[in-house]
Amino acid sequence: MKPQPITYRPYQIDTLNAVWDCIEDGFTRIIFLLPTGTGKTVAFAGLTKTLLDADKRVLCLAHRREILIQMQDAITKICYLRGNEIGTEMAEERAPIRARVVCGSVQTMARAKRYIGEFDCIITDECHHAVALNKSYQSIYDRYGVISGTCLHIGCTATAKRADKRSLYALGTDREPVMLKSNSGEVVPADTSQSAFQVLAYEMTMVEALDHGWLVPIIAQRVYTDTDLSNVKVVHGDFAQKELSKAVNNAERTNAIIAAWKESDGPNRPTLAFFADVY
Repeated sequence: MKPQPITYRPYQIDTLNAVWDCIEDGFTRIIFLLPTGTGKTVAFAGLTKTLLDADKRVLCLAHRREILIQMQDAITKICYLRGNEIGTEMAEERAPIRARVVCGSVQTMARAKRYIGEFDCIITDECHHAVALNKSYQSIYDRYGVISGTCLHIGCTATAKRADKRSLYALGTDREPVMLKSNSGEVVPADTSQSAFQVLAYEMTMVEALDHGWLVPIIAQRVYTDTDLSNVKVVHGDFAQKELSKAVNNAERTNAIIAAWKESDGPNRPTLAFFADVY
């Protein structure tokens, strides 16, 4: 069956155009922000197609297996790739040496022995992790030329703000500097040389997505339990996963949540559940 061309939503088209405008203006580290549920992966894959059409070789980075699988599926379909044109570099999996697109896990690609040729562009999903204090991301960017500016870097995320207050980008969509508070309390413009990304190409907020009908309105119901998180360590602004799982994964809390779900007519609704760990 002949593959059908993808139909982009208006804001996805705006995202692609905005990123390309930044590239044409000479920026080499570019970020765009889309809320969860608005098709960030489709925009991600659409950018990959644009780069492939310009005869670029692309490395797509993610930090979790499920994201890599979703990423590769979307890129394969939208870019009409076959066989050795795309591959995964993760743990024992190896991408074809001549792959035009490599979907690589951060943990694997950070190893020096996994060097698999040159790339013209790196696209990082969930790129708010790119300024993490660990050196995995930075070693990849340094190896392939992001730091020196010879390799284009595009990041996408739904989470622009980090608990550690570090800046993801230095210039906003209006190309004006982002103002940050220094350690001394002084408000100063962000430095493009110190930010993971030079410029924010495009942003759609969750409120905008809700207002335009791209997301279903949120109705919140709070369930009270005796769960104590005071002893759970915080690493790079996030709870340590194993400790968090140990604290929240107990029968009393789980049963309380299930009961509240049932009272809210949950069994008659499509349901998506997020957990602290893999079950």
